[in-house]
Amino acid sequence: MKNWVLVLSIVLNLVLLGVLVFLNDRYGLWAKVQRVALEEGRLPGVAASYELNRNYQVRREMFRLDKNASARVLMLGDSLTAQGEWNAMLGEPLVANRGIDGDTSAGVLARMSDDADFRGDAVVIWIGTNDVLQGGAAGPVAERIMEAASEKAAKLEKGLTTEDTEGTEEEAGPGLDKPSGAAFSKPSASELARDSKNTSLTRSASSPASSPATNNMLPAAAPKVQVFVLGIPPMARWWEGARERNAVIREINARLAEGADQNGYRFLELKTVLAAQNGFLREEMTSDGVHLSAKGYVAVLEKMKSAGLMKPVDRQNH
Repeated sequence: MKNWVLVLSIVLNLVLLGVLVFLNDRYGLWAKVQRVALEEGRLPGVAASYELNRNYQVRREMFRLDKNASARVLMLGDSLTAQGEWNAMLGEPLVANRGIDGDTSAGVLARMSDDADFRGDAVVIWIGTNDVLQGGAAGPVAERIMEAASEKAAKLEKGLTTEDTEGTEEEAGPGLDKPSGAAFSKPSASELARDSKNTSLTRSASSPASSPATNNMLPAAAPKVQVFVLGIPPMARWWEGARERNAVIREINARLAEGADQNGYRFLELKTVLAAQNGFLREEMTSDGVHLSAKGYVAVLEKMKSAGLMKPVDRQNH
């Protein structure tokens, strides 16, 4: 009797093994388990944190309704981005704020196909704090942020190339004095020829796009939309586990800085303007140990301006 039970058990286990091999071969189950468990740091069958965030779903749908045709800077991130009154500090509607409270690197990565019509000057990605708070490992978090930046850079470059090709026939033809619907003036041919490494968003008041000189020439190659990644700010000394979490943040930021050139973005380290000498977030720069105070946002804004971002348009000749 025992022999039959043993034989039956072996047969059933072999059948089960065969079924698992078949399913893995057909659907790649093992690869999916590895990606979820090792890269995303969650158990298979458990939804990613951003998928369980109802605010994320609502805000994302609202963002899809907001075209922001005149925006020159697109900011993607979590509550650090969302709570920043960027346009108020600048005094003009320059920024399309796409920050969502509680968002993570996986959530931002999932949003890369949104805002496909954006044709501004720069995209800023500022994400990672919630990943660290949720215990995310430095490697996978940095990889997702770099992937998001690389994917956004590729999409924007492809979109600009398509738009420039379509616009060549129009601008080469006569009598095309079409008014622009954007809040900011359309750049002239001389502006389009600017060095792609020049990240300044301040456009000169040169001849308008409808001038005969511009209409009768083929446009120069358009500059690439710059993609910036902001470093994750450190946490204040009193925040629970701040020392260990700041060590993870430092590693993520180091990886982001190292991978900037390869993935087509510029990295801006914020530690120099937000952290004290001991590496913790300075008390006057934070409201609760993680989020920034008004003084903290001013420091970040000045850092971004020094990199050529967030410079208001010179309207004296407009």
